Parts: sequence; structure tokens; C-alpha cells
Amino acid sequence: PYPYHDDPRWPHKTQVMRLDCSYDLVVDNLLDLTHLAYVHRRTIGGNPDAHMRAEMHVDATPNGVHFIRWLLNSIPPPTYVAGAGFTGRVDRWMDFEFVAPGTVIQHTGALDVNTGARIDGDPYGGKREGGFALRILHCVTPETEHSCHYFWSAANGYRQDEPAATEQLFAQIDATFREDEGILASQYARIRQQPDPPLMNLNSDRARVLAHQALRRALAAETQSAAAD
Repeated sequence: PYPYHDDPRWPHKTQVMRLDCSYDLVVDNLLDLTHLAYVHRRTIGGNPDAHMRAEMHVDATPNGVHFIRWLLNSIPPPTYVAGAGFTGRVDRWMDFEFVAPGTVIQHTGALDVNTGARIDGDPYGGKREGGFALRILHCVTPETEHSCHYFWSAANGYRQDEPAATEQLFAQIDATFREDEGILASQYARIRQQPDPPLMNLNSDRARVLAHQALRRALAAETQSAAAD
């Protein structure tokens, strides 16, 4: 169930893409946001230093992982400025939940700095109206071992009565994911050149690591159930 597709207060548009990589690499890309400042600098990226200093709170869930990433007192990226008209610094949040095997629910946005986006004692709490807000549903399913289908929708949480704003947002997000498409295809081709390539987990990979653990639990349960049948 995804209520924002039925909520007229959140106008949205949908898209589907075929990607030349495994489905779990798409999930990895969504859960490690350190690439935003470099790959998506023309849209949702933002300042690299702000991403380096981002505060992150991560929680394992029964079926995946939930995390929020804060870029406090940061320069808003181009998509945020175009959408909400920011003229100064913002407090920016990135709230993501992964549900195994291939769903990521995203709520991101920003408010003018020190206007209540974040509250003490609750990393997920705070004001969410009055600035820039965006909800994206990401659903990934394998096509083959080495390719997948990527279904996504982008819902507009600002200027919601302006169809042109929703069209502008969709164009920005579609351009962003087209950048991911090229990066993921190149990355996956490089990974396939070496069996079991040596990979390293950094602090920013904690959500991704918990997601892989959830996937392994789900696969083990499915295998056990199949064996019992």
C-alpha cells in the first residue's frame, strides 16, 4: 500500500526504466547517498562538504532498514531552489526506508535554516511543511541476473496546486535517474570483470549493510519454506 498515489494533495507522475545491472545494485545506490553531490550536482546534489558532514541515524527493521540523513545549515541544491525559491541556507533531510526485497520509500526536503525541520530527541521528527518536500516510491524487480526494471513515482509536496511545478519536478528527477542509469551500468560492468571483487564498507554504507542482511534473512526463510514443501 502506498497512500500518496491516492492523495490529491500529493500530485505525482510515474516512470519505468530498464537498467543494465542487478536489482540489488539499484538498492545499494539508493541507500548510499554520498554520491549525490558528484553525480547529481545539477539537480538534487548539493555541496560535497555538506554531504561529507551529514548526520545519519540508522535503524534496522524486521524487513529492512530505516534511516534519516541530515544536512543542516547547507546550501540548497538547484532542484530545491527552483521548486521552493530558497534564497539562503536550509536544513535538509533525507528519510529513506528499505523494505526487502526491492522497495525503497523516500521522503526528502528542506526548510529555511532554524525554522523547525529538526527537533531535539527525535531524529525523524520535525516540521515538514512550508519549504521543499518530495516523496518518491522506488520499486525494483529483476529482469535477468544482470538486468532489472526500475519503477518509480515522484510526488510533489510544494506548490501542489500548480501542475507546472509537478511537471518541473518530474523532469528534474527523471534527469537525475538517467544519470544514475549510466553510472550503474558502468559500475556493474566493472564489477562483473572480476569474480567476487574486493568491496569495502564505509560508515556511510551502514544502511546498505543492514539491507543486505535483511535480504539474506528473506532468502533463507524462502529457501527453508521451499524445502519444507
